[in-house]
Amino acid sequence: MNYYQHDSELISGFVSGDLKAVREIYDRFYRQICFYADSLIHNQPEAEDIAVESFLKLLQRKATIESVLQIKTFLFVVCRNACIDYLRREKRHETSHAEIRYLNQANTITNDIHAISAEVMQVIFEEIEHLPPQCREVFQLLFFKKYTTEQAATALQISPKTVLNQKAKAVHTLRIALLRRDLLSVAIAYLLNY
Repeated sequence: MNYYQHDSELISGFVSGDLKAVREIYDRFYRQICFYADSLIHNQPEAEDIAVESFLKLLQRKATIESVLQIKTFLFVVCRNACIDYLRREKRHETSHAEIRYLNQANTITNDIHAISAEVMQVIFEEIEHLPPQCREVFQLLFFKKYTTEQAATALQISPKTVLNQKAKAVHTLRIALLRRDLLSVAIAYLLNY
């Protein structure tokens, strides 16, 4: 829930330690930071821990914050550095070493792609939460749990045709949300790369 109409009010509340402002900043950026960390280290529980640690570091620096953009930049930089540290500690596979070298020499374009991908995922997660309950359940089973149409129908005790109808409705709703925010082409490009 957004308590603040303007970013300046939000920043003022955040700097003064207002819990509503802190919560709003957390809600606004947590999923993006989690997704960004997971895209770098490929370990969701660790990515969630890194995201929380990034927010704790932000809270320690809240007195120096002047804008929402500064918060976003700070979180992504701290998260990226924490991911590099995590990969260094792991050293289990040669791929970790390759990723560390890559991250140390990463160019701005690659980092922007991950940040945009995180933003796309944030929009998708927000829109999923607003789907009707059955539509949301169908989408989550098919796309997150990788159920087949038949498995989803059995799990939800509905017909396969209903599953397909709910899937089409969810995809249509998400497509419109991404179009509204000019993110559809970014989402398609992202999905084609994975």
